[in-house]
Amino acid sequence: MPDSEERPIPFHAACESRPSSCRGGATTRLGRPKLTITEDVLERRRLSKRRQNVRRTIQQGATPNGVLNVSSREMHPPGHSTSQLNAADGGADGGEASSAEEGLHMETSAEGSALEQGSGTDHAAGGQADPGPGETRRQRASINKKKKEFNDINVVLNMGMPTQTCGSYQAQVWAEEFTGRHAGAGAKSYSICCGKGKVQLPFLRVPPLELTQLLTGNDMVAKIYFQKSRIYNTMFAFCSFGGKVDESVNNGRGPYVFRVTGQVCHNIGSLVPPDRQTPKFAQLYMYDGYEANEHRINYAGRKEGVDRLIVTALDSMLARNNALVGIFRQIRQRFADMEVLPVRLKLFERRTTDGRFNNTQSEDDYEIENIHAVNEFEFAGLAVDNDFANKRDMVIHSKALGLQHISELHPCYMSLQYPLLFPFGEDGYRTGIKHRDVRSSDNRRNNTVSMREYYAFRTHFRVAEGHALILGGRLYLQFLVDAWCSVERSRLLWVQRNQSLIRSDLYNNVVDSFMRGDTIAADVGKRVVLPSSFTGGYRYMQQNFSGFTGHLQRIWSS
Repeated sequence: MPDSEERPIPFHAACESRPSSCRGGATTRLGRPKLTITEDVLERRRLSKRRQNVRRTIQQGATPNGVLNVSSREMHPPGHSTSQLNAADGGADGGEASSAEEGLHMETSAEGSALEQGSGTDHAAGGQADPGPGETRRQRASINKKKKEFNDINVVLNMGMPTQTCGSYQAQVWAEEFTGRHAGAGAKSYSICCGKGKVQLPFLRVPPLELTQLLTGNDMVAKIYFQKSRIYNTMFAFCSFGGKVDESVNNGRGPYVFRVTGQVCHNIGSLVPPDRQTPKFAQLYMYDGYEANEHRINYAGRKEGVDRLIVTALDSMLARNNALVGIFRQIRQRFADMEVLPVRLKLFERRTTDGRFNNTQSEDDYEIENIHAVNEFEFAGLAVDNDFANKRDMVIHSKALGLQHISELHPCYMSLQYPLLFPFGEDGYRTGIKHRDVRSSDNRRNNTVSMREYYAFRTHFRVAEGHALILGGRLYLQFLVDAWCSVERSRLLWVQRNQSLIRSDLYNNVVDSFMRGDTIAADVGKRVVLPSSFTGGYRYMQQNFSGFTGHLQRIWSS
């Protein structure tokens, strides 16, 4: 072979023959040959790194120098990408290849235009183009794209605003909620709100000025109250809310959800707290305004960040307008100089007025009874004895350990728990409210307002009545859950007391227990059978499943 021809040089010899500056970038891995990284490769890597940094900066909405913001086409068009890249390079030397700069400019411009197209798609889809906390623009664009695809595939039921008005009591409803037939030229009467005029209840009064400003205002104080309405209501409630509130459902995004587990009940204590205990709930009304508000703020906790001005305004409002607060204040004013109150308060369940026209309390609905005791021990013994009371009447003793359960059939059941939804202390549901066209002396069955009908009437919006209940925000959600639990509990109580009427002996007997394996009589106990008409019960689900399978068989056979 002639000497002029170049002979092949071994790979390791070529690497060793190169300058040390070139070998400095070489990497060695076990089991692999040494790879030579030239200055061109390093330059391309640095260029790619700068390109990634620019893309990441554009996605986060800021330029590399931290001065300009890339948010929309109007503020920073794609043509401005070159100046941004030069600022990112920090005055790179002129030895860089012009082709690399052009490629970087083209890719950055394409990236910016793609982002702008994505943001325009987001605006067209009705989503937010600006990313939320902890997410990039690309993530927000992907989320909005998935939302648009979901909305295109799935049909979302949107009935719009409730534009119809019930002809009986002017409740705002949707046209799709009408059932039955309508005859005549007048406005339609809906069954979902008032049973087509069958249910008649007095309207709620317009709330006081202080509460109206907190419910309808747009200032910072109104926003604070809206976010913490449940906390403020607990500070002024007369009784405690029994039930485990599950706040884990609100850890993510989305609207607030009130979820409760366990049995929901309302409990009330004594007028005076036991020795060496802090006053709570109704006991706070035995103190003057300033001292009571200090106890309320301390009970809520400093971490909740309650506003002292809001607490003072609500205390003054309830002292002037709430009937229940007036009853408790009578006891405090009558025995202001005594440490032991020789009195007990009775809140009667029965009412002498017609519930269709009156929901306010009178002097006949409560009684402040004096107790004559020689010493505190004898007084404590008298406080335990409540045989004189009806099962639904509330007897609040001066000093007694433990809590008293309030019946959901008591008229003050809701007003004691939600003084900010019922600022005047109005009566809630009570038994014996007649239907609209029924005379008061008519004692026939099925002519009174049920608990479900009562709360259906109350939870509909009407222009002519006060809106303290509807505008309650998160507190209103708690009221709805509480009302639903009361309705469900009353239905279960009816089923328990009418087992013979639903003929439960056909479902539950000794033979069925033996077939299930319950051979020990002490373990069988007394069972309460839920009929198939009870929504959510086992037989309700079984009946619906049987009907569904039968419907499918008819479809397949045809």
